[in-house]
Amino acid sequence: MKKQTAVAIISVLAVLAVVMCILFFNVNGQKDDLTKQLGTKKDEIKGLNAQIEGLNGNIQDLNGQIEGLNGDIQDLNGDIQELNGDIQDLNGQIETLDGDVTSKAGEIETLKADIGSKETELKDLNENYQKARKNLITLKYNNTNTKSEATAAKKRLAQVESDLRKAREDNDQLTKDLKAAKDDLKKAQDDLKEALDDKKSMEDELKEVQEENDGLREQINKPEGAATEEPAAEETKEPETAEEPAKAEEAEKAEEAVKAEEPEKTEEAEKAEEPEKAEEPAKAEEAEKAEEPGKAEEPAEQKLMTYAEYTAAEKDDEVNLLTYVQANQAWWSKDGKGVITIYAQSPEGACFIYEMECSEEDAAKLVPGTPIIVHGFKSEWAGEVEIVDATFEFADGDPFIAEAEDVTEKLGTDELINCMNEKVAFKGLTAAAKDDSGKVFFYKWDNSGSQGDDLYFDVTLNDNTYTFVVESYLCGPDTDVYKAVEALQAGDVIDIEGFLYWYEGMQPHVTAVTAAAPEVK
Repeated sequence: MKKQTAVAIISVLAVLAVVMCILFFNVNGQKDDLTKQLGTKKDEIKGLNAQIEGLNGNIQDLNGQIEGLNGDIQDLNGDIQELNGDIQDLNGQIETLDGDVTSKAGEIETLKADIGSKETELKDLNENYQKARKNLITLKYNNTNTKSEATAAKKRLAQVESDLRKAREDNDQLTKDLKAAKDDLKKAQDDLKEALDDKKSMEDELKEVQEENDGLREQINKPEGAATEEPAAEETKEPETAEEPAKAEEAEKAEEAVKAEEPEKTEEAEKAEEPEKAEEPAKAEEAEKAEEPGKAEEPAEQKLMTYAEYTAAEKDDEVNLLTYVQANQAWWSKDGKGVITIYAQSPEGACFIYEMECSEEDAAKLVPGTPIIVHGFKSEWAGEVEIVDATFEFADGDPFIAEAEDVTEKLGTDELINCMNEKVAFKGLTAAAKDDSGKVFFYKWDNSGSQGDDLYFDVTLNDNTYTFVVESYLCGPDTDVYKAVEALQAGDVIDIEGFLYWYEGMQPHVTAVTAAAPEVK
């Protein structure tokens, strides 16, 4: 029994030993696994710690950025407040502008109504203008004597102006004589007053002498008794009595001298008063002179105008302008003095100087480019703005010759008149026949002249016809341009240069005609 029990215990112990071994080996294996897992976790923890440190750095950076952003936000909030204030101001301005817009809209509607009315008026005026223009063209081409009569009238007007100028010179001399006569009259009046004062003084002195004389005579005629009663008075009168005849004689002589002088003074005063009678006509003529601005005598010195001031000047205003000779018509003698017509231009603009007073010697010096100062009066004839009654003086400075401006595109437009009197060029014009015979030019505008007279010829551009002139006083029959126009055939395409003269519309004075350059394709 004991043996069996011992065996059983030993068996149990063996089983327990086996179990313990098994458990030991299992625990050791688990321990190694856990150790490995623990190492792995430690490595993971280290990695996580490193990440945490990195994240902490990032957090600190983000916190700095957040603080910066908070500052920016505060600044933006300030800007927003300012903008809100500006927006409020703008809203107020917008409200004001809305009111203005409403008001302006009403004004615009009123203006539109006015414009509609003015457009109607303008349309009527245009119709009247077209009718008047047609009538003018009809009159221009139907009346063959208009231009010659106008030229003669212009010459008569020039003669009248010359006579008027001479009459004014005579009036100026009369005015000077009148002033001298007035001065003489004043002197005579002063002398007369002085003489009358002397006369009065002498008369008073004479009266005193006569009174003394009468007193003495009374004393002489008194009885002896009366004389003895006043011995003292008699004694005092005796010296005066001795001097009395001399004083009386002197007073009588003075009175006679005054009487003799008085008629002479009166006659002199009457002579001095005679010019005063002529004063009223002189004043009337001065008033007439005042009514004709621009026709007074030229001042010795006058401030130079700018070209803009010349352009703004009214008709008949006196002008004083620096300009440059570009060309001139032939010099001739008129009413005993030389005159010459000048085409002039400066960099600012051009002018036409009609019959400027000039000696033949100076005329030879007026070559293109010469600077001159022109004194005269602004005038207008048949649309041409010009300077008349002109004199001039040579000016210092470099010469200036204008280049011809191409104004082809302005033909037939209202802009062309702004180039009046300038040196201009026209390109690609076609010569046109003036009558059924095919003749391209006329001698004189109505074909009533002969070689040596002005040449009138027509050209076309864009189905419109224009008249050009070779002014014979500017370019005579021996010049290239005169011969070139005489040789033109209808259909010739030409380029033209000249000065943009005006006569009831543009009528250029031509200086060059050449065949047009072929178009470049």
